[in-house]
Amino acid sequence: MIEALRRWRYKRYESRIASTEDFAQFNQWASGPWTPEIVSRLPWEVLVKGPWNGGIDAETRQVIDLEIEKRFRSIHPMLANLISTAALIVAIIALFRSGN
Repeated sequence: MIEALRRWRYKRYESRIASTEDFAQFNQWASGPWTPEIVSRLPWEVLVKGPWNGGIDAETRQVIDLEIEKRFRSIHPMLANLISTAALIVAIIALFRSGN
């Protein structure tokens, strides 16, 4: 779902950058080095290919690798923490109700 949203938003972002008056912004998007702000907007296909008008330098490779790692990070530990917090709240409520 998030990837579909990224693809939809990227088309608008790409057309906005392509028609911008600021050549430095267009050049950074097309040639690199990419920043975390740029990389977070890119769909998977574009992210893996890298800048389409230039090579991938070490800085851009590091930003791409960090974004790929962030996208593959599991949400299971966060869900486990939420469930355990909810269980703790229920246990505290049960403890106070049983004391009356």
